[in-house]
Amino acid sequence: MRNKLRKHSAFDTIAPLLEQINIKLVDIRKEELSNSVFYQIVITNSEHNCGIDECAKTHKLLRPRLSILENDSDIDMEVTTPGIQRNFRDFYEFSVFLNRPVRIYDNKISAWLEGILTDVKEDEVTLHNAVIEDTKDIIDEYRIPNDRIQKAKLAYAWENM
Repeated sequence: MRNKLRKHSAFDTIAPLLEQINIKLVDIRKEELSNSVFYQIVITNSEHNCGIDECAKTHKLLRPRLSILENDSDIDMEVTTPGIQRNFRDFYEFSVFLNRPVRIYDNKISAWLEGILTDVKEDEVTLHNAVIEDTKDIIDEYRIPNDRIQKAKLAYAWENM
């Protein structure tokens, strides 16, 4: 898993703007095309699942800013939500999905853990009520150092939908 999103050239411009309208930046990708620049932006909200209204609001807010950032190049943009089973691409996403259910593959035990992400530090994350895949054991607090995290994703239960 990488740790580069906060170093993206547009991150420092986009993230603070979105925070003003209670939206969190999850991921940003930029692709330079022959006549334009394409941005794919993933957003979320800590209060509820984002929908089309938040995506439209984000699109309206960011289009002029990105145009200036790209020296008036044509901007193509796609704004989406993370979905219910998003695979994390960057360690930054742990801070975005705090207090949500996640699944993390721990290299040390060679298994998936599922629990509520309750704490994110620079070098580790903590799951509350963690369950190791294929067991019924519940671990009240499970700390996983970042170097043991191979994969991570949002967890979901259809009952919560």
